Amino acid sequence: VLGTEARRVHNTDGDVTGYRATMNWGSIVIAHPDTGGNAMADQLGQRGEGLYAITFISDDINKARREMKMRNIPVEDEKYGFVIQPQAACGARLRFTQP
Repeated sequence: VLGTEARRVHNTDGDVTGYRATMNWGSIVIAHPDTGGNAMADQLGQRGEGLYAITFISDDINKARREMKMRNIPVEDEKYGFVIQPQAACGARLRFTQP
């Protein structure tokens, strides 16, 4: 996938399984819920299948955050960056983090 080897991944609760492809700009995870009652299963139930999340790596996370806010794109801060929620990003969760 995109010139990289995908790695099998699981979330910390053990209820989601998938594959992560990591590139120099970020990563894409293709996953499915193993059981119901988690955020991914809930999203699939509400919206159907589709892109869940993309992670982008930014060398200047504060600049990236300012640019989103200047464009009136709502961001939610996280420990190592920020997230743009699906309702503001055509249905996909966009995570921005630093290297």
